[in-house]
Amino acid sequence: MKYVVTGAAGFIGSQLAEALAERGHEVAAVDCFTDYYPSALKEENARK
Repeated sequence: MKYVVTGAAGFIGSQLAEALAERGHEVAAVDCFTDYYPSALKEENARK
């Protein structure tokens, strides 16, 4: 199954995208790197 996860560099989105990928699903991860959260934290989540 194919999924699009918005907010994929945030905490919940990154956890969801990782869980879906681990279950063998195809995941397209989308996020907007705004100043609302520290960019280093979002970049770390995006690498998972």
